[in-house]
Amino acid sequence: MNLNYKDDNNNNFRKNRFIFLEEEEDNILNHERPPDNKPPFNFLDVNNSATEMYLLLCPPLSPSDTERCGVAYHAIYSIANLISQYPERSTEIMTICNNTVNYYNKEMDFSDIVSEYFYLGITPDVFTATLNLICQMMVCETRFFSKMFDNAFLTRLLSVVEDPKSIFKNDLNFDYLNPSNNLFDFTENIFNNNAFNFNNNINNDINQNINNVPEIEYSDEKIFLSRLAACSILNDYFEMYSHTTDEERNCMFMPDINDIAIFLINGVTNSPKESNSSIAIVQLIAKFVKFFALYISNGEILSSLFYLLINIIIDPECNAIKNAYFALIELNKSNIATNLYERVHFEQLFDLYMKNEFYQKNYTQYLMGLIDSALISENEELIILISGLLNKDLLFTMSHFRFIDEDEEKRDKNPNFKQNESNTENINENEYKIDYFNGFPIDNEDEEIESITYYEKNKNVIINFCNLCDDMINEPKFNFTNDLYSYGVINWMIQVAESTIFDIKRAAVNVLVHFISECDQEIMFNLIYNQNVIDISLNMILSNLDIYEGFIRALISILNIISDQNNNDQRKTQLFSKLVEENVFEVIEEAISNFSDEIEINEMAKHLLGFANAIHDSLKEA
Repeated sequence: MNLNYKDDNNNNFRKNRFIFLEEEEDNILNHERPPDNKPPFNFLDVNNSATEMYLLLCPPLSPSDTERCGVAYHAIYSIANLISQYPERSTEIMTICNNTVNYYNKEMDFSDIVSEYFYLGITPDVFTATLNLICQMMVCETRFFSKMFDNAFLTRLLSVVEDPKSIFKNDLNFDYLNPSNNLFDFTENIFNNNAFNFNNNINNDINQNINNVPEIEYSDEKIFLSRLAACSILNDYFEMYSHTTDEERNCMFMPDINDIAIFLINGVTNSPKESNSSIAIVQLIAKFVKFFALYISNGEILSSLFYLLINIIIDPECNAIKNAYFALIELNKSNIATNLYERVHFEQLFDLYMKNEFYQKNYTQYLMGLIDSALISENEELIILISGLLNKDLLFTMSHFRFIDEDEEKRDKNPNFKQNESNTENINENEYKIDYFNGFPIDNEDEEIESITYYEKNKNVIINFCNLCDDMINEPKFNFTNDLYSYGVINWMIQVAESTIFDIKRAAVNVLVHFISECDQEIMFNLIYNQNVIDISLNMILSNLDIYEGFIRALISILNIISDQNNNDQRKTQLFSKLVEENVFEVIEEAISNFSDEIEINEMAKHLLGFANAIHDSLKEA
């Protein structure tokens, strides 16, 4: 698909129409009106340029036709401005345009003409003018734009992928609009104003005739329509972007991401919370965050986006709560908002959830998704905060209804998505990566005061988390029989066990040991085989052996169970091969050698030898 429209039938049709119209050209260019039974050329006595209507009826065949391109640009903007200035007469304007087209060709209507301009996109200014006109038509007359917008716009965007620069080629010596923002100029007017206010320095002859017309505001319905139209356009762009290769993205038109974020925030803020446009925009925010959050360089915009989503979630009357949850989950996954997660908002969210039956009934899965995305964000402060906000009642709810993010492994890991340096310029790395031991740094004296402050600031959530871990070990109702729940808690505890805060690390490892000891054998086999618990945990076994000894003992115990000759699970051989490849024996052997009790060392070594022999025999048989 390319920008040069190759359809022979359509080209012949356009040329035939051009020839037919040339016969009328003298009359039209001389501004002679048709007989009384023919449609008038004047637009509500505001614009009497028959030449412009003629040019609309016959799009230029080549950008080299500078006169025709220039007048076409003028004509399209004229009609767009008229609709903008006279929204209450938009149907009349559209009818005049439609009747005029119909008069010259019964098989066409006005939308066909606009669609051709849009499809051809002769020059950046003509393309942008046509796009603005389409947006105007959206606001006032859905029947005129539906067929051309759905097909032509997406086609147009896809063509940009194949030839990204062609849409912005400056083949003529016109003073074009700034091409870098062509596709998105209209959204600023949609979201920041109640009507389109085009920067139109060409149509002075029109504007001077309407300067005295009172300003007319769009009805709420038309404002919503315009926002929905913009959402459709942005949605098409996001979808197109998600299906392009890295190479294509590198040479694609890239809009100003900060500006789009502002448009979306304003769009939600200015739309009634129960409206369809509000829901559509929040849905769009989720996609936007997923693909473009890492490009947002303005911390204030990120903060506004974050708090906007929180405020939507905590409002039970808003219809977009579910979409806001998804958007917040995507924002968490992006791991860019280290300096934005303020305790009050998360505490408010969790407190609301625990106290409000409406949320417990409808949004458990989304809250679990929010927790999951926070825990995999690699943001230690956020992990500690979320862990400290959880309580045994919520955890028990999790054990009965676990939300698994199926797209977690499919997340876009595009290396081009690099965090903008300005996102973190005010963040002290040491504040989040201090080497803690019992809440204090080991070496650096300068960091000691900072670590004490950090520990004290988080003291309550750390205590809450440790108490929660004790509850999980001691409460009989946590029987760990739910596979999904066990997977979730194991992964969560492994994540938290890598914390630099000793109390957090010790509490998490204790839960891991308890889970490994108490879990049903089949569940534990699945955990080790499917969730790669061993792979994840090997890296942390050799540090802080004083708290990991129990973990190592539990692992050896489970490995012995799996290697039991009575265990006929067909996946055993594959698992054994994987453990050999990962050098599990060497790691555990080194860990055992550091145990303090010599008798226990010998006992563990025997277990390890027995396990190694079982694996050897199993692989030999295979």
